Amino acid sequence: MKPQVYHEALQAARQRQATPEFRAQYALRAGVESTLSQAVRRLDLRQSRSIGLARTHLQQVLTATAMNIVRVIDWLRGKPLGAKKRPAGHFARLVPDPLAIGALATAGGT
Repeated sequence: MKPQVYHEALQAARQRQATPEFRAQYALRAGVESTLSQAVRRLDLRQSRSIGLARTHLQQVLTATAMNIVRVIDWLRGKPLGAKKRPAGHFARLVPDPLAIGALATAGGT
């Protein structure tokens, strides 16, 4: 393919991504991706622990049940959805608080 064909295909895809229909469809996909990511991170869903369709299906059903139980417990404890799970890294902790800088600037100017 020629570069112009690539460019036209890319521009058409970008225009399609700007439509409300695409955004609604992508929002649904983002929710599914989030659920799968949580299952892989928290419940080790990447590989099946056993061989066979029936046992693999049982593992998937039990994993989904465990995810729902974890989410209900988080909801009962009042944890907001989508909150950061990890604390800020070492480099991020070095960044000064903008509110504290503003307070120091006004206190030093008087």
